[in-house]
Amino acid sequence: MVAEDRPQSPLIWVNERARQSRILPGQRYAQALSLSSSLRAGTVAQQDIAKETLSLVDRLRRYTPEIEPSIETPGTFWLNAQGLDRLYATLEDWAMAVRKDLATAGFFSTIVVGFTRFGTYAVAKSIPGIKVFQDIGEENAAARRVKLERLEIEPSVRDAFEKLGVRTVADFLRLPAKGLLKRFGIEAHRLHRLAAGDLWAPLQPHPVNEPLERQFLLDAPDSDAERLLFLIKRMLDALLAELTSQGKALTELTLRLLLDREGSYGERIRTAAPTVDSAQILGLVRLRLETLRLDSGVVALHLTVCGTKVAAEQSLLFTQKPRRDLEAGSRAFARLRAEHGDQIVMRARLLEGHLPQASFRWEPMDEVTLPEPRKTSHPRLLVRRIYRRPLLLPHRARHEPDGWLLRGLEHGPVTRFDGPYVFSGGWWSGGVHRDYYFVNMHRGEVLWVFYDRKRRRWFLEGRVE
Repeated sequence: MVAEDRPQSPLIWVNERARQSRILPGQRYAQALSLSSSLRAGTVAQQDIAKETLSLVDRLRRYTPEIEPSIETPGTFWLNAQGLDRLYATLEDWAMAVRKDLATAGFFSTIVVGFTRFGTYAVAKSIPGIKVFQDIGEENAAARRVKLERLEIEPSVRDAFEKLGVRTVADFLRLPAKGLLKRFGIEAHRLHRLAAGDLWAPLQPHPVNEPLERQFLLDAPDSDAERLLFLIKRMLDALLAELTSQGKALTELTLRLLLDREGSYGERIRTAAPTVDSAQILGLVRLRLETLRLDSGVVALHLTVCGTKVAAEQSLLFTQKPRRDLEAGSRAFARLRAEHGDQIVMRARLLEGHLPQASFRWEPMDEVTLPEPRKTSHPRLLVRRIYRRPLLLPHRARHEPDGWLLRGLEHGPVTRFDGPYVFSGGWWSGGVHRDYYFVNMHRGEVLWVFYDRKRRRWFLEGRVE
């Protein structure tokens, strides 16, 4: 994995095959490519990593309620395995159950059961599979044999230790702690204290956000939306009262309808902002119910709400109220999501991508924010609009009697041609090599086109307005 889609971007994670070729985190991609021509790399957005981490926390809660995901090393989790002897015969059985469950979700995992935070972390970074230590001495001995290149160390510090002949944790612990702090900085000093057992921290489990639930059984099947909404209101009022007593406000509501003949039907509704306003929430539920077409009656209602901690809003004195009501805009977005689905309101998020398609991504927009226009001395700016997918242009010779008809006869000939601007990258996944041009057409259009050297065809990427 690389930090950015660029040849000089540093590697931030490598697998075992890469390590066998002496490819390590911190090296530049171009440098690592010289060590192995079969190297392949890609980028992963931080939002995706955070989302998957929360998903894994929920999955691991099936095996223990106390889970601490690592902030510094995504993908590392500390679990409390105490008190599970009544559910599993041995700790090996517990670890095997966890590893098997992670494998069904598509993850390769290493599980180490031990006594210290550093010892289990170091061993898990160096061996595959499952390892259960019987005593702390066995764990310390295994941790001391771990190579430093397996740990999360600053690449420059790791390379300096390599030159000094400090290659394992045991070699590292022989160095004086004060000298490490002075020469290599606070991070190396902190790692030394962790390895030596001088720095101890209790498990800090991720907080559990338990949903509140209510269920109502109907006397007879009913498909009338108004009557169902009345029953939902009674359940919702009780759930909102519980949320308020916990100092929380509703952020998400899940409604499940058990049908008379056709199983069940579920809907998830998210509010624009945490709220305990029953009328606002019921308005969203009404919009979702009006879009349903139920062929059989509802025999049971199941309501689940999730909330978050909120602070009392402070009244702002001596401030001017903005002309735009952002909360009203967020409520409008919530109504659109309730009626048409969560993917109806999206926004583009800029990314550090080399190619145009990798420079942004679409993500759901939960709330309205004030625009932040860039300050510029130019009264008018040109806007480059990009098509979702490049449009294939017809085959036309550049030297025709009427000029180059790039978009066909109906758009007229090309009058000006600026470029090329070469975009090249992504060679680890097949490679992209494009020559981009700004093209002025006879009818006044300004097009953004490129010539794909691999496919030998012209494409329309977008237009300039």
